[in-house]
Amino acid sequence: MPDEAHDLDLGDSHWLDWSRYEGERGGGMITHTTDKTESGFCYGSFTIRGSKWNIAEPKYASWEFNGSFDVPTLSPSFLCHCGDHGFIREGKWVRA
Repeated sequence: MPDEAHDLDLGDSHWLDWSRYEGERGGGMITHTTDKTESGFCYGSFTIRGSKWNIAEPKYASWEFNGSFDVPTLSPSFLCHCGDHGFIREGKWVRA
């Protein structure tokens, strides 16, 4: 994964790729390294609160977003199914 292009390098072996829904960036995918999978990587997706994607699929959790796709801050924290836990603040991964 580090050798592939990602939309944002969040640091601390975490990357973010924005996803589109009906032409609007409505969420994304966070990729990170882990020793808990055979590939050494794990992934998790999120939706932006109030986006078209979130409105179409309200049953999924959503995150508050500061509006900057280049230097995002999202809240609350992210807890991956593998146990990785942290925040995206001012475009950087911050461990919880």
